[in-house]
Parts: sequence; structure tokens; C-alpha cells
Amino acid sequence: MTTSALIGLPLTIVNADTVAEAKTAFALPARTVTIGWQTSWPVNPGAVDIALQVAMDEVGPWTEIDATTAVAGEFRTITVPTAARFIRADVDVNTGGATITVQIICKVANP
Repeated sequence: MTTSALIGLPLTIVNADTVAEAKTAFALPARTVTIGWQTSWPVNPGAVDIALQVAMDEVGPWTEIDATTAVAGEFRTITVPTAARFIRADVDVNTGGATITVQIICKVANP
């Protein structure tokens, strides 16, 4: 079962101790136009590489729309491709850090 992101409410899409636990797909609300996404952890890692990816269905193919290597965590806002229906975070590197948390907030266009 796929969890859906809600408009204007934060959704944790990654809360994992290891890179292997990431990559769960979440459904985006219809007409999503922008996403705010935040990375955080209780202990800053030595290195991190996290990509935000979207797809038309939950099996892919996945397209990277943004990425971060900020070890202190950050909040970013991006435009979402109109064909995107699913989103996930791909954690490629987490060196020396603790639990990774990635949250998203969706903004949709008016009908």
C-alpha cells in the first residue's frame, strides 16, 4: 500500500539508520506544483548525498529532480514536473551520521 502526501502538511519520507532502508515511494497529491523538502539528523554526518526522485508510477523509472550534500541539513523548494505522481528520497551516502530524516511539504495548483 502506498502512502499519500497531504497538501500543506509535512510527510516524513525517510527515517532510516541505513542507506538500504530508504527509497520508499509515496503518492503525490493531484496538481502538485512545488515541494518543500528538508533533510535532518541528530548528529551531522561526515558526508551525505540524498536525491529527491519522482516517477509516473511507483516502480519507475525514477527521475532525479533535486539533490543535496549539505551535512548540516537544509530546506529546499523545487518545482515538480507535471507528470510526477510518486516521490521518494534516494540516500546514496551517509557517512558517520545517525538516523536520516527527509520530510516533504506539497503545494498544489488551484483547480
